[in-house]
Amino acid sequence: MNLIKEAAKAVGWLTGALAGIVAILYACGYLIIQTQLHLLGIDVLLPSGREYYLQEGANFFIVTGQKLGLLLLGLVALVLIFHIPIAIISKTPRGANYISRLKGRFLAIHERHKWLWQAAVLLLMVALLFFPLVNDLDLFRAPLELSGLLHTAQDDNVAGTRSSEANTIAGWVTTGDVKSLDNFYYNLLMHCLFAALLLMAAQGVTSAWPFRSLIIFPFLLVFVIYLFLLPLDYVVLEKRIEFPTVTFISTFDKVSNESGTLLLLNKTDQEFILWNQAEKRALWLPRDKVVKVEIGRMQPVFKKDLLKRKEAR
Repeated sequence: MNLIKEAAKAVGWLTGALAGIVAILYACGYLIIQTQLHLLGIDVLLPSGREYYLQEGANFFIVTGQKLGLLLLGLVALVLIFHIPIAIISKTPRGANYISRLKGRFLAIHERHKWLWQAAVLLLMVALLFFPLVNDLDLFRAPLELSGLLHTAQDDNVAGTRSSEANTIAGWVTTGDVKSLDNFYYNLLMHCLFAALLLMAAQGVTSAWPFRSLIIFPFLLVFVIYLFLLPLDYVVLEKRIEFPTVTFISTFDKVSNESGTLLLLNKTDQEFILWNQAEKRALWLPRDKVVKVEIGRMQPVFKKDLLKRKEAR
């Protein structure tokens, strides 16, 4: 009976954990999809399903996890560069004696002026919290200033209402500069990692302090804000704006007479939502008006703009 009870508890815990993971993936996927639709300016046209939200949420964690893993490997390598020489020196009698005396002096000074050291370290962390972390919060907000790029990619009036960082990112998006977008996302990930390290350091320094929760709160708040904005920035910087090309045979004259490349933005049981790249406008096509449809390869939405810019140069 005890074995059955333990098994039931394990199953219940596993079920709750899976439900929590699914909820996180769904929430991230929903934010990602809605942010991309807002970025393109077609958020009212394209409702998406639960499975799609889960898929996009999982993609976010996979891509971000890979990039974060590379950053952590770099951090570990940096630590090893300093640790390995010290470990080698400590293996020699003279080196071990010198390191032991150095540790003894440092611990004696630390114990004698413990509160002074902790206060100095905390002041340093507060300074780092406000610069670069809080000061660089505009970097996280810049990608979110972009919206309606399908219709306003070349609109100078819209560009004048955005920050210089947002206009730079808009240029990268519309010209397909994947490397610059990727580097900017790495920069945001480094800010998140630095915020996490500051939060852990603040918890360690103030472990025996009164009002500890109040002191740690600013560090926690900045870290949470960064985490919340990261999936939204991922949409602009990492999720490529690509849709499949389509060719229709339709009884709907407006679609049959369309010239240029048509991209399939969304498909449901009742309708197709299309994008005409040449004329930069969205089209709605009822499912019952379609006689035949051929779906081609994925194609960047802003491919035409890139070619025009190259020709102009």
